Amino acid sequence: MNLMLGERAVELRLSERARAQLAHETGPLDIEMELYFSCLLRKRVHFLAAPHANVAARASLNDNVSVSFRPVTTRACSISEVIDEPEVETAPLVRTAAFTPEWLALDYAQGKWAGEFGY
Repeated sequence: MNLMLGERAVELRLSERARAQLAHETGPLDIEMELYFSCLLRKRVHFLAAPHANVAARASLNDNVSVSFRPVTTRACSISEVIDEPEVETAPLVRTAAFTPEWLALDYAQGKWAGEFGY
């Protein structure tokens, strides 16, 4: 299954559990792929009830579920901040499609979402 996220088709790799949970999701859910630029790169998938307003791209999977891509950065580079939760701001990208992930893999196990993305 593919999803158009901005100018890029993102391949969705859904486990059977994820597929079943998506069909039964009743509240709002934004699946955010965060690409963190600082002194190093970090990739995270967040599962949010309230999506961030400032994202590079967003698409709907169904009435309740959306997928977002959010590149972020910090003003300073501190390794200790990377371990914790640093304050981030949206990173302005000139060519968003070049940084948008090619695939997103989702699973749902023991009542929790899990995900990863890549290029």
